[in-house]
Amino acid sequence: MKKNATKSLTALIITFALSGYSIMNAQTGVYQLPNSNFEQWEAGVKLDGTTSTVQEPVGWSSYATGTGGLIPTALILGLSNHPTQENRGTADNPNYYVRLYSANLAGMVNLNGFLTTGVIQIEDMQPITSLNNDAFTFATSTDPGANNFRQPFTGRPDALKALVKYTPVSQGASDIGAVSAWIHTAADFQSRAAETPADIAEKAVANATLVLSPTETRDEWKELIAPFDYVARENEPAYILISALTNAAFGGGSAGDELLLDDVEMVYYSTLTDIKVGGESIEGFDEDTKVYNFEGSAPALSDIEAVAKSPWATVEEATSETEGDVTTITIVVKGNDFDVSGNSETYQLVYTSSDSSNEKVVKDGPSVYTSGGQVYVTGFEGKATVYTTNGQAVTEKTIAGSGNFSLPAGIYIVRTNKKSTIIVVK
Repeated sequence: MKKNATKSLTALIITFALSGYSIMNAQTGVYQLPNSNFEQWEAGVKLDGTTSTVQEPVGWSSYATGTGGLIPTALILGLSNHPTQENRGTADNPNYYVRLYSANLAGMVNLNGFLTTGVIQIEDMQPITSLNNDAFTFATSTDPGANNFRQPFTGRPDALKALVKYTPVSQGASDIGAVSAWIHTAADFQSRAAETPADIAEKAVANATLVLSPTETRDEWKELIAPFDYVARENEPAYILISALTNAAFGGGSAGDELLLDDVEMVYYSTLTDIKVGGESIEGFDEDTKVYNFEGSAPALSDIEAVAKSPWATVEEATSETEGDVTTITIVVKGNDFDVSGNSETYQLVYTSSDSSNEKVVKDGPSVYTSGGQVYVTGFEGKATVYTTNGQAVTEKTIAGSGNFSLPAGIYIVRTNKKSTIIVVK
């Protein structure tokens, strides 16, 4: 997409989406930005369909493809702080990113370094205060190049994430950069305060902003993440308008402010924040721990309540499987982007009947039992393998009549030829 921003010039970014064009994203499902890692570049295309001489990241726009009455004048006066493609990899294995920097225009105006998935519009010389200068999504425009300035989007992400390195010339309270994202409906949308509360309620879906402090990422690349605030949850996503600026205020900052940006990503959570059994939370629950072991009878599935971290994630109905004295309840959580990414997590509650013996005897085969933290295999010739309940091999040993394993406390499956024995080590 193509957009523009300045310091003393007021910049207006608008993303326009054709009403018919917006329907496509509901059919195809767009959950991430194409070219979010800035690997692909091309000569930018303007709203009128003509081609710029400036290279821009594919799907992104800067001043060279901006619109508004002052863009031609700014170009004539020597506007030159266009985004540049840089490499933090090697010649044989490149890893590209985009560099944005601010510059003074003809001794009159400081132009922010700027990039957007919409289009920058500059109409007057009033810095910061003018609402005629901003980034826009032209969702309803029929101009020849309009499709370059609107990014279809159907996801409901939980957070915005990016790699940044921000180095402003000064380190004052106002030297703050920003990467902002607005998810909105199939309507023209402006990123700044020109959108009234009524406009926001009608057209916006959610907003997230990475705030770039003058010191936090000054000396090294850092991954930043910011949650999306769903300002109008009932609205249907159709487009996303992302703008990156060397200063959060159009016309703010100093000439020479620099923002390096890479890997802009939408985050979709597929984890749980709680599992309740009979209304009580599991003790010691952690979203990163996927298996929980219990002694006793398994509860009814209707007594299981799983709470997703994301309001947009889907928690599948719990399932139960019993083998011998062990019942495993499985809960699958799917992120909002599951249909295109397969993003999911699986949690298991493993219940072992408390009245069962630790000794498992297979009549027509080997005996497997525990004693003193050891697992013993007797009456067997061959290789015995120990697995976790998730199917991950822990250890194996060749047994000649009898042998034993030293294992930490837990539930294991011992495989001897074609027989599997579940064992509990205490």
